[in-house]
Amino acid sequence: MAELWEQLGVDRALWMVDGEEPYSPATGHGSQSTTSNHQSPTTNHQLRCAQPPYARLPIPRADIPEGIILSREATHYLHEDDIPEVTFTDASGRPLKIKIENDEGKKEEVEVRGPAVALPFTQGVMLSKYDYSQKGWLSGTGLQARWAPIEWHNKVIDPQFLMAAAVAPSRAPKSVHRRVARNTDSRMMISAVTPGLPSGDKAPVLRISEVRGTLALTSALNSYAFDMVLRNRCGATNIDLASLNVMPLPKVSAAMKTSVLATVLEGNLANNVFSPEWVHFEKEYADWTIRQRWRLTEAERYRIQGIADALVAALYGLAWEDLSAILDGCDWPLDTVRGRASAQLNPKGFWRVDKDKHPEHRHTVLTLVAFHDLQEKIAACGGDVEKGIEAFCAQNDGEGWMLPETLRLADYGLGHDDRAKEHQPVRECFGPRFYDWQLAQSPEESWRECHLHARNLLGKEGYQALLDELEGKPPLAAPGNTPKTPRKTQKPESRDARGQLMLDGSGFNEDIPLLADTEEEED
Repeated sequence: MAELWEQLGVDRALWMVDGEEPYSPATGHGSQSTTSNHQSPTTNHQLRCAQPPYARLPIPRADIPEGIILSREATHYLHEDDIPEVTFTDASGRPLKIKIENDEGKKEEVEVRGPAVALPFTQGVMLSKYDYSQKGWLSGTGLQARWAPIEWHNKVIDPQFLMAAAVAPSRAPKSVHRRVARNTDSRMMISAVTPGLPSGDKAPVLRISEVRGTLALTSALNSYAFDMVLRNRCGATNIDLASLNVMPLPKVSAAMKTSVLATVLEGNLANNVFSPEWVHFEKEYADWTIRQRWRLTEAERYRIQGIADALVAALYGLAWEDLSAILDGCDWPLDTVRGRASAQLNPKGFWRVDKDKHPEHRHTVLTLVAFHDLQEKIAACGGDVEKGIEAFCAQNDGEGWMLPETLRLADYGLGHDDRAKEHQPVRECFGPRFYDWQLAQSPEESWRECHLHARNLLGKEGYQALLDELEGKPPLAAPGNTPKTPRKTQKPESRDARGQLMLDGSGFNEDIPLLADTEEEED
């Protein structure tokens, strides 16, 4: 890195300080233990209040020129022009060959050649609800593989396998779900948006043609309403296409979709690897520091996911009694859900979610509280769901519903013991809402850095294509090529008797008409 600082004219001597403690991402100072390969000890640098590992840099990350790629620990760098072109090989050392479609529509076998860049390969075990990398690989294979949890304050992707970027060039975000699941698990449908990474059979993709639709779909898949229908229809240990084909999805207006997708944007896409997607939302978030909208702490993740579940429940047309029935049994005290008495509870119920916590701290119960607040807002707007959702999301200076300071379960008709009749602390038990480095940047610097990450992730041409897309310009065809005519026509929408949208046999790799805007259909 000394060479880079010399090139940029940075006086590194003014930044080196002996005796500094390593950086702790949880507090912004102090020491940090290295319990897994996801964390590396820092050297004795003075530290700025910035996102790890950029706290170790003597200048803001946004001031480092485009095309310069930093290592995970920000201790080394590489210019994108220095990445060599290689021919990829298989495990035996032979050139890797794949079949592609040529300009005439015929399949031909070609060797895989391109920049020496590998992409993480997503496996089902890596996924969690709104989390594209909840675990990282340590060692072993198959059932003997060892995985370690990856926290949001230090989110990285540590896969077991890599795939050549030349084989999987798409950078479009994908809605991926964990295929292996049982209807007696705490959650059956577990979905997350991944940053355009390749995935396998155990992490299939439901593809949407645009970013906003992908986010809205993921919020529906992760909802308790969707999960309850799925676990009652699917008795196998795999979520197959036949089961998904008959699953209903809510039909919403463009205004309501915006409220829903914001929860996924802030809760799932809370990392620099999603910078190209954040650029799509620059107009809506221009006055905010991006990291301030990232929901990284336990308090913020419980809050934003509670909002998401409440919104989707309302969009499904559920009443308080409906959602209470779906989440029945989730308010039992600890000794019930963790003891033999749990055998009397619904085996397909959600009482297993956070069963190691007191009822008032469980995500299921907090979802009911958020939904109760939403129902009050809808009632205050004369039953207008769209206006109620707008009021629900606009409260608290536009940040939406907040975790309550205290909660008395009996006020909501919940609880089964004396604790439920008394106010219990909630908000203080979840800790702070933000890490200090999330509030350190100005909006202007934040968005400069976002564009820089987008530029480095997509490359010069890809980044320019993104800017052209946002300006409404038509995509440029590659030299000598003409746009191909699609061989398949879009399947028509399918709805049930109540007008709810169904997947209707669309495959995992086909565009599916989900969460369509009401206004667009009326036109």
